[in-house]
Amino acid sequence: AGKRGQPTTPGSKRVIDRYKVRTSIAFPRAMPALLILLLHVQPVIALISGTHLRDWIACISLYLLAAFGLGVGLHRYFAHRSFQTSRTFQFVLCLLAGVAFGDPVWFAGKHRLHHKHSDTTLDVHSPNQGFWFCWFASIFNEGYTDEEILARARDLTQYPELMWIHRFYFLVPI
Repeated sequence: AGKRGQPTTPGSKRVIDRYKVRTSIAFPRAMPALLILLLHVQPVIALISGTHLRDWIACISLYLLAAFGLGVGLHRYFAHRSFQTSRTFQFVLCLLAGVAFGDPVWFAGKHRLHHKHSDTTLDVHSPNQGFWFCWFASIFNEGYTDEEILARARDLTQYPELMWIHRFYFLVPI
């Protein structure tokens, strides 16, 4: 038998080591987690330092835009292709998802792998792996290479603007 993450026999499906962070992608995948943490710390700082009505309006507006970008954009449109839209609105959905550090190409590929291998050892965020891995650890290491993720989102890789966001996902919210 081979090591976890390696085929046990030629042509067999590989088993993913969920807890091994690959150093080649550790920093780029850890960056959104750090930025998301900072995004959640800002309201606490605002509450301590004092807020105004305009702060609450901005917070609620950004929350609603990001929720729409994540739910409708990343999940329903990019991952599942549940509806059709223009290329312009596709990019708008991409930017709205980007407010919350969403990368449509990476998310769609990863989510499609999740559906392909649901609740097996190859599932990229199975609840069988526990709450922490299901929701957070898979951001650091989903167990697949970028090439495997891009292969599942091949339909999205044809758009240069989406691939630019894929490479520089951390710039949109800034």
